[in-house]
Amino acid sequence: MDEVKKFRIIFWVTFGLAVIIIGAGSWWFMKDRANKEQVISEKDSKISQLQAEIDKTKSASESEGSQLEKENTELKSSNTKLTKENNDLKAAKAKALTYNEFFKYLTSVIKAHAGFSGWTDAEFQAGKTKAEATGNTNFVSTINWAWYQTSIPPADRVVRVWEETAAGIENALK
Repeated sequence: MDEVKKFRIIFWVTFGLAVIIIGAGSWWFMKDRANKEQVISEKDSKISQLQAEIDKTKSASESEGSQLEKENTELKSSNTKLTKENNDLKAAKAKALTYNEFFKYLTSVIKAHAGFSGWTDAEFQAGKTKAEATGNTNFVSTINWAWYQTSIPPADRVVRVWEETAAGIENALK
């Protein structure tokens, strides 16, 4: 079998795997994102309810004494806890979206060049900037490795970057 035919087979197998990985990752990300949106919405609603109850309890506590004051304190504590949980979920979602932005950019570069060759240093720098936005120095190191490690086939380097991107999204959403 000649080298061109081998390359085409390897390319299409790699491309097929990439499509499967991208599809599965996108489906999982969208499913998890919808779930996070629902959780955030429920927490926001609960926070509003608790705030209304706090206000109600506070006015009633003046006439009913220490029992209502105790409930008011418990509701404030619960409200604080839910607010923190909600903020943590929002931060996790934002971090996952940052990884997703990098992923979309990488996909656009692959599409623009119809493969893994002809990439420019400017495209690398733009991708690296998006990777740095994740705040994950290991991820940025992987991006640098993938760009500078030219002795490894491009498909292998891109797959490793995809795996690191998926891991970053997964870790952000834990």
